[in-house]
Amino acid sequence: EADMTDEELKKVPSTPESRCADARRCRLAAFGAALRNRDYDKESGDDKAPLERALKAVLSTPSLVGPLKSKEIDFYVTWLALAYHSKSSQLFFGDDKIPVANDSFCLHTADGSPKFELGERPLPGKNRPEKGVFEPTVDEVDDFLTDSLPSLRVHSEGKKKWKNMKSSEHGSEPNTPNHPLDGSSVKSNNANEGGETSEEEFLE
Repeated sequence: EADMTDEELKKVPSTPESRCADARRCRLAAFGAALRNRDYDKESGDDKAPLERALKAVLSTPSLVGPLKSKEIDFYVTWLALAYHSKSSQLFFGDDKIPVANDSFCLHTADGSPKFELGERPLPGKNRPEKGVFEPTVDEVDDFLTDSLPSLRVHSEGKKKWKNMKSSEHGSEPNTPNHPLDGSSVKSNNANEGGETSEEEFLE
């Protein structure tokens, strides 16, 4: 690979700003929410042309999927649409979706609306493209290029410290049979308290 060109490696030059613009153009965030909740099943026919148009928009975005030829895009659209139509529980869509938090980084910073629901956003692919494969620009909320995850970083850092504390106390590595990180309590460092400190309390 060291002797291969960027074109041979199928590298797509991009910047955070260009990837943000690409994601908005193909409506990636709204599409993910629509798939998660099987919104293409709510109105008859939405799981046909609108779904295929939405898939084609994403697959026509090189910074997301790499450079694909037209026939490759058509192939993937067909098979991914068939996967959606299968309603397999292994897709984790609809009734099989994995629960997520109803606060913090799962909500849009601007208006507090859930990122994991389509809400007031129009269904991706519902509007026909004026030309090409992308539908007309939609003014919709997103958290691209915003510092919307401060609480997640704080929680992550606190959790790492908590794991290190447990590891040093028990003399074993985290996530081993002798050292389960299952939220169980550990002895407090404060002798006056004489109690135990849970992971949740440690992170507060």
